[in-house]
Amino acid sequence: MHLTPEPRSGTAAAHVPPLWGRVAVVTGAARGIGAALTRHLSAAGMQIALLGREAQSLRVAAASLATPSLCVECDVTEPEALDEAARQVADRLGAASVVVANAGVAAGGPFRLTDAGLWRRVVDVNLTGSANTARAFLPQLARTHGYFLQIASTAA
Repeated sequence: MHLTPEPRSGTAAAHVPPLWGRVAVVTGAARGIGAALTRHLSAAGMQIALLGREAQSLRVAAASLATPSLCVECDVTEPEALDEAARQVADRLGAASVVVANAGVAAGGPFRLTDAGLWRRVVDVNLTGSANTARAFLPQLARTHGYFLQIASTAA
């Protein structure tokens, strides 16, 4: 996966990749697609904020990164926790330029057999959690003219 376009030779842009030094936030960053994204974004020169519910797994993922990182243990279904995460990111790394709402859970099996509580958790994490993430980080993204990306995958 190549995230940075090749700069034209002879231009100032040829010396500094466009993502270099900027801040990326990834929810669900402890494993799977989230962890892979943090590695690719770090390789492109971005500072990385890894958000998730498992502090130890986040630290393990962060240890593989080539750029400065911040691990924030939080649950995307809790707006106050995401607001605090956004404050920590801004204070320690700077305003986010890329936010990836990757946190997700899946329920398998026939719908009629799926527990209603589990179904609510799927909706809370996958849908409401993405909206909570957007609300918490949109002020930063507006300042940096950044990007909000949402991932929907059972492999995430």
